[in-house]
Amino acid sequence: MKTRFICVFAAAVLFVSAVAAQEHPTVGMFPEAVFDAVEAGEAYAAVKVAAPGYTWAKSRWRPPLVVLLNGKKRASLIPIRGGEAAEYKVFLGPVGAGRHTVSVADPSKKEGRVVVESVSAGILYPRDDGYERISRAPVLLGRQDNESSDAPLMMWTVESATASGIALEYTVLFSNEDGGTKTAELMARYGRTVDIEYVYRVAFDADGRLVSETFQGPNHEELPFNGRKIGEHPVLRVCTFNNMVCDDGDSPFVFMNYPVEFDADGVRERMLDREPWINRVAFEELTREGKLTKSTPDPERMKIDDPRLYALVDIEADVPPGGPGIEISLKAAGGGEWRSASQGVDEMRFKGAGKARLGVLMPEGCSPEDIEAVRLEAVGVPGSRATILSLGPITFLDADFRPSHKEIIWKKKRALVAGSAPAIIKISE
Repeated sequence: MKTRFICVFAAAVLFVSAVAAQEHPTVGMFPEAVFDAVEAGEAYAAVKVAAPGYTWAKSRWRPPLVVLLNGKKRASLIPIRGGEAAEYKVFLGPVGAGRHTVSVADPSKKEGRVVVESVSAGILYPRDDGYERISRAPVLLGRQDNESSDAPLMMWTVESATASGIALEYTVLFSNEDGGTKTAELMARYGRTVDIEYVYRVAFDADGRLVSETFQGPNHEELPFNGRKIGEHPVLRVCTFNNMVCDDGDSPFVFMNYPVEFDADGVRERMLDREPWINRVAFEELTREGKLTKSTPDPERMKIDDPRLYALVDIEADVPPGGPGIEISLKAAGGGEWRSASQGVDEMRFKGAGKARLGVLMPEGCSPEDIEAVRLEAVGVPGSRATILSLGPITFLDADFRPSHKEIIWKKKRALVAGSAPAIIKISE
């Protein structure tokens, strides 16, 4: 099935009547945005805010800020990027024709806790490109601890062709997961400590009629959606510590992250490469939760070393059901030893298929230019096979979590056979 990746922002979307902030806004004097809707549509807003002196590593953020539409709460907002003045985009759901006002409130009423620099707002109409996708975006009710852990940072949308029409799938990126896959396994097998989960899928026939709605429930079970909606937006609640969702219940935390354009070129972890702040926030959460160590591998697989010491290797593999795991190792120039993603721990070895990013812990000071060779090995029942379809790039994060890459010249598929000699690929300068 051919899949294409889409952006929910229409090129011609109009931001209207953004009211600029004062240079030094006082408490309760946050800026507002006013917009006029000529007909019913879907509203959205962008809030530029900073939290002076705050970092996600320091403490939880409670209560969240509130984004209001016409004086009524629509969305929760956590200034998770701390003192950095950053823009947070949210969708606000359906609105009717007329004038509307978007505002921001801080329920804590603590002076100086936040500085709201600007608020802007806009609307998509049914005729606009992207309307269907924004109008179906799920409203995510947070867990009671999302003010300090596993916060939803990003949402994206994928449109795919089906036998009878199309499907829209919504995926959410969380700052970590407190249950499910352990931190060291996440880093080794996915090259990240954030959690990426599909939450909602809706399918239509060729005439645009609704065919089905499903969500990813506890135990990764795909379940039919039978919950309430705001307009056409399904309301889902994060109901497990590994960020699965349910279609019932309530929460004071209402997350309405505006879906962004998905990067179809390579592994989905490339979404983190274009938003370095996500890796920084994830690191801050690891710091606060005591999930960092210099003694690796951690016997409990709950802790890792500084993520900036890991080489992140993109790979695409074709592995049949029951096929072998794939061990990937790197060697630095100057006679360094081979270092594997799994660090010799079976639970940390990649055993999947498709596109993935694997994390290999390297010596301190190692950079992309230092990587001399890659070793690939199938680990499993002797004679079982896997095929490597593509390899690279290799990515490192700098001190500010910005990515740098080293490409690997890859000319053809390469078969790996468990029990046979590994394949060694030397990397050209």
